[in-house]
Amino acid sequence: MNPSGNYLLKFSAFLLPFFFVGSAEGFACTERTNVALSANGATASASSQFSTNYPVYSTINGDRRGLNWNNGGGWNDGTINIHPDWLQIDFNGSKTIDEINVITLQDNPATPAEPTESMTFTLYGLTGYSVQYWNDSAWVTLTGGTVSGNNKVWKKFTFTAITTTKIRVLTSSSADAYSRITEVEAWGNEAAPARTNFALGGLASACFLSIQRELSGVQHHQWRSTRSELE
Repeated sequence: MNPSGNYLLKFSAFLLPFFFVGSAEGFACTERTNVALSANGATASASSQFSTNYPVYSTINGDRRGLNWNNGGGWNDGTINIHPDWLQIDFNGSKTIDEINVITLQDNPATPAEPTESMTFTLYGLTGYSVQYWNDSAWVTLTGGTVSGNNKVWKKFTFTAITTTKIRVLTSSSADAYSRITEVEAWGNEAAPARTNFALGGLASACFLSIQRELSGVQHHQWRSTRSELE
């Protein structure tokens, strides 16, 4: 470890108690969470479904690619040339979110690539839709949440945080008359469970178990410093 990195570790250890206020039992921090994941208790439903090979629940399994498209890789509606269609995600209770991602089908579903925000489609994707949230009495379209003339596989929507129990994608047009979605995500800052490293006397939180880099920006080091090293 170079000298500057060693100083950084000690200085970070010195500052930690001043940035976090809490008991020795542990510190709570926040982390970005996709509350639309089935693994986080969300459920999905849709206006229709082409067959059991295109289940709506596959849009909340964490796979943006739509892997195995014709066998559980994503949702395909069952009403060709009829719009609107809708895909709805119900959260596990009320959640505060500030980002929604909608990923539609890419041009080569047999060997899909990990999508990027610059990836485009010409064959199967959604060209028009609205992203909406439930305000306890009605569906409300997000500010900037209406899309038309789209050719992007992945669209990210960021907005001032809202609290809601569910969201939906309301489709209006597509490249080949079907509505197809591989994944829908809804992100927010969730409180992470407090964790304590008792070997350090409860002074380190889960947020600071590692130092990501030294001042040089090259080497990575595990968090090892404690107050006692500074005394």
